[in-house]
Amino acid sequence: SLEYGALDLTWEHLCQRFGASYVKAHIPMPFTTHDAIVEALWSRVTERTKAIYLSHITSGTAAIMPVAEICRRARQAGILTIVDGAHAPGQIPLDLKALDVDIYSGNCHKWVCSPKGSAFLYVHPDQQEWIESLTISWGWRLESTFLSRNQQQGTRDISSFLAVPRAIEFQREHRWDAVRSSCHERLRAFRQRLHDRYGVEPLYLNTDEWFRQMALIEIPPVDLDTLRHLLLSGHDIEIPCMQHGDTTCVRLSVQGYVSDDDLDKLESAIGAIVG
Repeated sequence: SLEYGALDLTWEHLCQRFGASYVKAHIPMPFTTHDAIVEALWSRVTERTKAIYLSHITSGTAAIMPVAEICRRARQAGILTIVDGAHAPGQIPLDLKALDVDIYSGNCHKWVCSPKGSAFLYVHPDQQEWIESLTISWGWRLESTFLSRNQQQGTRDISSFLAVPRAIEFQREHRWDAVRSSCHERLRAFRQRLHDRYGVEPLYLNTDEWFRQMALIEIPPVDLDTLRHLLLSGHDIEIPCMQHGDTTCVRLSVQGYVSDDDLDKLESAIGAIVG
């Protein structure tokens, strides 16, 4: 129940096409423990379950999911695991072999600071034979491999991919581990300050177990369209605004270029709108 809407639509389309069922597990909020999330998901697993799909860090809640434990249990049960890691690379440590995941996709344009269009697809060696590429081209010659099918796709602009190593090098040169830690601490402090100001119950604890550089900021109830309009038209701020149950939230991302002045401006804008 926490997944990105566009991928929900993708799964529904594919399941309808191939006669499968897309079963959603309801994850209660507020979140309490990672174990509770695992058990909520596993409550929908049956002997007919063929694959488990989830986000490493959810888009709608910005919360880190217990992917390692879910992959471990799925491996024991012989169930394929597919993880959407759009927000993970560059924000949290990522060891794909340690996760023991079957299929993992990750974006590099969000937290690795590389251009849009740069992303990766990891497929466990045991699963590569049946994975098809989106484009049929020169990589589909006799005795094609997972690598050839996905790399040799005719005329394609690969400049964004080639920029990824330089982006990684840039972060190393500028001690990005320290930048990440600073961003997390400023986000944690901002989140705590607004929760204290409004007395709103957070949907998860204010710790690095649940988030790093992106988190929900829970605020008093307000119409979402009004909130978006006033933030943009009155304060030149565009930020995701969402509703989880009865809780109104904005999803705040703090990257290295986000300043304390930016955070102060957001706090002042929210205060002007909701009091």
